[in-house]
Amino acid sequence: METTIANFANFQLPKALLDPEILGRLPKTVQDAITVTKDMGERYLWVDRLCIVQDDAANKAQQIASMASIYGNSHFTIVAADGAHADSGLQGVGVPRSFPVPPTLELDADCHVRPAPETEEASKFATWHHRGWTFQERLLTTRSLIFFRGTVIWQCKTSIWAEGVAAEPNGIPLDDTWRKERNRPAYQAFDRRFMFQLESPSRPYFPHYEGLVRQYARRKLAYQADGLRAFAGIMDVLSTKYDGGFLHGQPEMFFDVAMLWAPLSGAKPRVVAPGSEALLFPSWSWAAWEGRVANDLSDHISGNPPSLELYPVVKWYNVNAAGKTSFVNCMLHLMHHVREKGAQNLDLSLFNTPDIDMDKLTVDKGDWDRLLHGSVMTAFFHLRPAKQDADKPQLQVAWEDKVAPFVDYLITGASGTTVGWLKVPSESYDETLLGDSLCECIVISGCKAGGPRAKWIKEIYVPEWKMMEETRELDDYEFYNVLWIQWRDGIAYRQGLGRVWKEGWHRQNPDTRDVVLG
Repeated sequence: METTIANFANFQLPKALLDPEILGRLPKTVQDAITVTKDMGERYLWVDRLCIVQDDAANKAQQIASMASIYGNSHFTIVAADGAHADSGLQGVGVPRSFPVPPTLELDADCHVRPAPETEEASKFATWHHRGWTFQERLLTTRSLIFFRGTVIWQCKTSIWAEGVAAEPNGIPLDDTWRKERNRPAYQAFDRRFMFQLESPSRPYFPHYEGLVRQYARRKLAYQADGLRAFAGIMDVLSTKYDGGFLHGQPEMFFDVAMLWAPLSGAKPRVVAPGSEALLFPSWSWAAWEGRVANDLSDHISGNPPSLELYPVVKWYNVNAAGKTSFVNCMLHLMHHVREKGAQNLDLSLFNTPDIDMDKLTVDKGDWDRLLHGSVMTAFFHLRPAKQDADKPQLQVAWEDKVAPFVDYLITGASGTTVGWLKVPSESYDETLLGDSLCECIVISGCKAGGPRAKWIKEIYVPEWKMMEETRELDDYEFYNVLWIQWRDGIAYRQGLGRVWKEGWHRQNPDTRDVVLG
């Protein structure tokens, strides 16, 4: 049962949902949520399948755009974390539950202890925790009433109350105490670590955004076209601090850093239909991939001081459906210009935008903003497999279950010597890329590595630095971040992400050309 254009008028009638025919078709979880709402003394309940007209594209778009407001202004959100589907119901409301009282151990007359109830640990996650849409639902709401493994938990921005726990009058506090004491408190919800930061970020910080994307990307969506819709509320909140907002999931003020996303092995492109090459999202965005993604260099680029100094090389422009051209990574170029030449020598021509002829492209106006336009350095290289040490442990992020290995290639120049490294989201090496085949790469940014953490960077994140005879003894290493591209109908599409030693790149006699990146 869901709201459609055909039944919308009937659903607006008083007591429409009490009609036995309609009530009997409502999912069990929705029926139980109505009961909870009444018992809590509230009058209104927002249910996505009922409050969004499912076959009205305009209404759906308007509601999705309002997700941050809907959840952020709700009195509380009912979280059916137990349910595998909409008819699972809420345990203890419309579904029977057993709530055994845990055994109590009497230490003395004034001290009794007993086991704490179960918490939302990663090993106990249910279907709800793996759904894409529920990620922003939990982060955007101010209070949650959580039905989880037969118990009920009330969670707000500062405290948690749980059945079976005699807490302080203000509940179990959620603060940074556990970080200082190295003792994580009970009921520290898995997604909760991001909730404080999402509320009101004091400043834009890319690693924070990357952490949110990592968490979201590992979740499942029934419809891959929802890849950005189910994350839109989070971007809406962050846009108040991130100048320029977001372009297909990429924060414009960190655009060159954001271009360094790489899908982990096992991820696959989000395509419009099975077997199609057409992507649902731009190839330069993390949203183009279904599955886990990573931006391994961002922490080192954003550190203070940074171990990696990224600088812009390409001016990226974007044209919207109305034909207006925007300078996407203007802020990065401005900051680099000021750092290199000083604010007093600001060249106003930096802000000029070129005239871009869109008529030469066979792309609908509605898809113009999926394209990036820029003048880039381009060069061709050979590839060969990068043999990894099978016994070397894989780098693992704390909140990931496991990290699948990348398929890595060494980039070699005309002389056959290694000049760089390329990551390709594939389960195995592509024989067509090896041997005499040439791989076209474009430069998207420059980077300088060095400082006190240089050894760590060299060992873990930029392995080619120590592999190349000419660079392994250098204290500092300068390279270009590159994309391996392939062309379709005059538009270049990203196929892999890599790095090329700056001097090795220029030895390859690169060319400069205008490209459209789709």
